[in-house]
Amino acid sequence: MRTRDWLRVPLLALVAALAILTVGAGACGSAHHQVAADRFAGYWWLVDPQRDPYGHAPYVMYLTSSGETYALVADGVASEKPATVANGTLHLVTRQLVSGPGMPVDYATHPVTLSKAQGDHLTAAWYEDGSGAPALPLTYRRVSMAEGALRERFLLVVRGIQNWSLNNNDSYPGLPYVRPAESGKDRLHWVGSYMPPWPTNPITGEPMHAGRAPGDFEYRLTEQGDLFRFVGYGADGKPLVVF
Repeated sequence: MRTRDWLRVPLLALVAALAILTVGAGACGSAHHQVAADRFAGYWWLVDPQRDPYGHAPYVMYLTSSGETYALVADGVASEKPATVANGTLHLVTRQLVSGPGMPVDYATHPVTLSKAQGDHLTAAWYEDGSGAPALPLTYRRVSMAEGALRERFLLVVRGIQNWSLNNNDSYPGLPYVRPAESGKDRLHWVGSYMPPWPTNPITGEPMHAGRAPGDFEYRLTEQGDLFRFVGYGADGKPLVVF
């Protein structure tokens, strides 16, 4: 299936996302237990993307806390400013990169209200710009730090594919080009040129690559080459992220 247009993110967002992952997935082992016990903090994954009427909702949110103050990174882009819990909810303004490669960085802003739902679920009400009317509430489920980091790294590869497409007349690369960039005159052929640095597989510590082992991905084009299917495999070897 074709991923949504908002997945086409400039390189700055990808670099920021990978920096967040480095902190979230490996640098603060003791903090992971604190985050997991927090009612808002941690990784959250969108349950049903088809319910998003505006295309504002990110697939993965990462909330960090300092007391009752929270900062949000949504699909690798930090929110405008932290927010404090009020009446059991968080009111944040997220940013979505809308500029293309080679253009000045620009953001669209989207107000959102986050509230805890039953169990390990979070309810997010995204607001349409200018209307003040909330979209249908969307549900996110909590995922572990390890799973959240792996999901987000798969998304980095998908965004690299989308950025490649944006620079190649909306076509998609063949599998041999979905890899880290190589130096030389043909460097723009590689998807890795549109998403430095190429993400590592947190399970093996090696660069992500095609395969069916934990942390690997499958990538296939349709016969026409205008659509692709991406499957990222989790630590248990089962599909974890599917586009």
